[in-house]
Amino acid sequence: YLPVGQLADAPQVYAAVTNNLQFDAAVLSQIDLSCKSRAWNDKKVTAHHAIIPTITRKADLSGLSCIERDLYDEICRRYLAQFLSNRIYREVSVTVDIVGQHFATSGTTTIKAGWKVLYGGDEASDEAKKGEESAVLPPMKQGDPALCNGLDIAPKKTTPPKPFTDASLLEAMINIHKYVTDERVQAIFMKMLADKKAGDEEGGCGLGTPATRHTFVPKLIDIGLVSRTEPEKGGKKSKETFLVSTPAGRALIQAIPPELGKPDMTALWESAMREIEAGNATVERFLGMQANWIMKTIEKICSGLLKLPDPPGAKRFSSSGAASNAPRVPAEPAGKDCPKCGSALMKRSGAKGQFLGCSGYPKCKHTEEIAKG
Repeated sequence: YLPVGQLADAPQVYAAVTNNLQFDAAVLSQIDLSCKSRAWNDKKVTAHHAIIPTITRKADLSGLSCIERDLYDEICRRYLAQFLSNRIYREVSVTVDIVGQHFATSGTTTIKAGWKVLYGGDEASDEAKKGEESAVLPPMKQGDPALCNGLDIAPKKTTPPKPFTDASLLEAMINIHKYVTDERVQAIFMKMLADKKAGDEEGGCGLGTPATRHTFVPKLIDIGLVSRTEPEKGGKKSKETFLVSTPAGRALIQAIPPELGKPDMTALWESAMREIEAGNATVERFLGMQANWIMKTIEKICSGLLKLPDPPGAKRFSSSGAASNAPRVPAEPAGKDCPKCGSALMKRSGAKGQFLGCSGYPKCKHTEEIAKG
């Protein structure tokens, strides 16, 4: 979004952009600088406004790399696009019923290119960029019979989903509702996405915000929880890299409480934040709930009710000091209460064998030997 006060600078920015880059005169003739798009909104500008071209009319672009020049070109085109009219197109969707099976297709025809003239009009449509030509459908009406020209049956095997790439992971974070099963959580994420499409982008949608999502992967790689792999295609390394979890990353997911390993908590927190924003809840109450949850989780860990896995490469040692591969024995209720605080006693394993320990640890450090026989 952009501050409304900067709209007055549009003629100067336009002059600088058209002086530094070459545009077709027919395209420039369609630009209307008096057009105020929804991008001009003071209420939506938060930490910083959108990146826009400067008013430097004699910019030396020769010193820029190809990537830098492409970036400058994209920023300029996006700025100018808001002063062009909307694209008008006709989309036709067809569903054909053949012996109880439904087959669907769709076609798009541009009526007026509008802002897309800056990107080559019809030739630069989203479908063409993805390599999916939009079909030109013949005239038809409801009830017309369909002719089946042929049928091909090919034996295939299902394959596991591909690991995430940087691009597909960003897409998944935005559309995280596709990866949750709780209907309440799914509804919250879908509302966030709907609000974003309606122009409310302050809180972002899904996991993270546009300003933070790109920082997640480098941080996870830096701390050793995720790594990159280069898949081979036909004996050659692919330019595309996959993101895979490391043993440390998988151990972390096993170690943390289940609710922390799911995106559900993000949705619930977002819902709580909106309640605070609407005045229906307080920050103090929200922080109190988080503190209470953290304390209960720590108590579960200390009492053995929440089992922590061994870190990658860890070894166990017996009381004699020899390495042991024996699995960790989780704490079990001993069937009696602590004489000091009244909490349940748990059977625990230590360097000298099993003993009874208070489930209220570390507040209560009472221990007992297990009676023999």
